[in-house]
Amino acid sequence: MKNTKENTGRQPQDKVWDRVFKTMLQEHPALFVPLINMVFKKQYGRDVPITSMNTEGYNKDRSRIMSDISLLIENMAYHFECQYSDDRTMAFRMFEYDFHIALTDAKRTSNFTEFNFPKSCVFYIVPKERIPKELEMTVNFQNGSHVYNVPVIRLYDYDLDKIERNELFLFLPYEILRHVRRVTTKKHIEAYTDEINSVYGRMIEILKKAYNDGKIRDEEALTLINMLKDYVQIWKGVEDMLDTEYMPRWKIELEQAKEENTKEVTKSEAILAIEFMKQEGIPEASIRKFAKQKNISMKMVNDIMGSGSGKKTVRT
Repeated sequence: MKNTKENTGRQPQDKVWDRVFKTMLQEHPALFVPLINMVFKKQYGRDVPITSMNTEGYNKDRSRIMSDISLLIENMAYHFECQYSDDRTMAFRMFEYDFHIALTDAKRTSNFTEFNFPKSCVFYIVPKERIPKELEMTVNFQNGSHVYNVPVIRLYDYDLDKIERNELFLFLPYEILRHVRRVTTKKHIEAYTDEINSVYGRMIEILKKAYNDGKIRDEEALTLINMLKDYVQIWKGVEDMLDTEYMPRWKIELEQAKEENTKEVTKSEAILAIEFMKQEGIPEASIRKFAKQKNISMKMVNDIMGSGSGKKTVRT
């Protein structure tokens, strides 16, 4: 059996950010909908059904090719690649990926009379001026030539205001690269602390508003927050900011439930204490003062004081 070799041309940095992309698709595909709508001029709702497609393909020499993100919406295939570095072979690689995606789709639908390439896009996350706004490659068929085009999204074209306006919350974990890439020493960290805290503060504002407006859900917000925490070890105070300034609804409800449970325990203990004070002959005025401090109603106190039983009964 032949050994398979993976043909990706990827650097280690690419793979880190690929995983972010793939995590988003696997856990929260709805976050891709605004990106698809913007790039391809669609109007999908966030609840449109999304099917993740197999991204693995093989060449005739059994070398393996792996695209980043392939998904299906209303029988239309979409393909995204996340690039950390400039790669002059990218147009060729995109054609190779798209060919295999189209081939897989043809087999899936048993449609062998036409060959439908996916709608594709490359997402560059590091600023480089020479990166074009579109990739292209000429494909020569026996009956003519065709220019194969792929749109490009460059992260540095999208500041936080533009990200918020276009609901591209998927971009937020990458946005911090604008700042982190300049930090290499402790001196740099100190120099950029105020700036990075300001950036995180703005991202938290965006997430809170999006969450309150129903544009992202609890689980999506939590995943984004956890991804933003990847750089916490660099920036003092960021983790506290993320945990205290942003709190999704599920966390608020959990905290409220804990608080209510604590109150119930305190109330029960206070009632037991009042019954014990009565049995020990503590003056009624002192008992009523204690009950008031513990927020026990006077009706409850009257019930306890009027009971002739020495039995300790917890009233709730």
